[in-house]
Amino acid sequence: MTAEASPPRAAAAPEVATEAAPHAAIEAAAVVGTTAWGTTLAILLARNGLRVTLLARGEEEAARLEAARRHDRRLPGVAF
Repeated sequence: MTAEASPPRAAAAPEVATEAAPHAAIEAAAVVGTTAWGTTLAILLARNGLRVTLLARGEEEAARLEAARRHDRRLPGVAF
């Protein structure tokens, strides 16, 4: 006689608040990495009103991006 295994059961999802408390608004963000994805994310966050810090791998890259206010290698023609 073989026993049938019961299918796995999913755990109940935790309740999530649908409204954020007024003090819970995000005002600033840091993005690690200056890849095309990281730079795009940083630009979108900044354009939506957040203070954004884009963290580069080295000081030279950070200085170059800060001076140019764009990342021509990854996102040509897109200004910060």
